[in-house]
Amino acid sequence: MGALHRRELDTSRTAFLCIDEVGLGTVRYLTKEGFAIAYPYHRSLLQLCRQVEDEDQEDRRYGVRPLVSRSVTDAFAARRAGFPAVTVTCRNALDYTPHHHLASDVPHNIDGDALDRAYRFCSELIELIDEEIGPDLEREEVDAFAEDES
Repeated sequence: MGALHRRELDTSRTAFLCIDEVGLGTVRYLTKEGFAIAYPYHRSLLQLCRQVEDEDQEDRRYGVRPLVSRSVTDAFAARRAGFPAVTVTCRNALDYTPHHHLASDVPHNIDGDALDRAYRFCSELIELIDEEIGPDLEREEVDAFAEDES
């Protein structure tokens, strides 16, 4: 996110939902990410992810669960700039993406069911953001030494 566009966005009314690598597996939402220091995502957005996760426990439509990532997604830049952000991804049972950056990372290996799970999870999450947070989304400063609340 360039500095010019950052100034154009209202941090009290803008949230970022990064959808990354959703072609195989079940849904994960990142609670923290970063190479050396894992920075936490916005509390309110994580609470809504947990709400969808809790609702998913009985029928396991999404197989959703939280994940801490030691790499970074596009949401990392938004979060470091002080914007509310969260990343939704899909992973296999061992929490990795088998074809990531390999010759086998081709459209033929995309699982339509995984795309559908991610789409439905994100749709529910967006509806909850709109209903429960909406324009009252508060800005949180990102502290490298913040306590993990999850």
